[in-house]
Amino acid sequence: VAASAEAKTALLRAAFDRADTNADGMLEATEVAMAYMSCEQEFSPQEIFANLRLAHENFEQAQRESGSLPPPPSSSSVPRQPTSPRVPASATETPLWVTFEKFCAHPGLLPKAFFERVLEEGQR
Repeated sequence: VAASAEAKTALLRAAFDRADTNADGMLEATEVAMAYMSCEQEFSPQEIFANLRLAHENFEQAQRESGSLPPPPSSSSVPRQPTSPRVPASATETPLWVTFEKFCAHPGLLPKAFFERVLEEGQR
């Protein structure tokens, strides 16, 4: 089982590094779009942004479950301010990039065909 987990992590790292065309350690929305285009797959910007957000949410959820992050405040613990109904910036902002750790929380950010190509190239 450990070998398969290592193989999966190695594939995730190889796919991330291949998609990270500017080698800055972050996978940006434009790089995700390029991965889709390289596989000649249809995509929409909304789909990419939704998947980037999901990667961040999955990562934060995993951190909470492991005890690394405090739980989000419940709606009852947040004081209401009727004169200024402010939504936290994090709730409205769409992340435009992910780090490798966040990518691992949602590898579906890249198309399956991209992973297949990386696997084929790794076997050559």
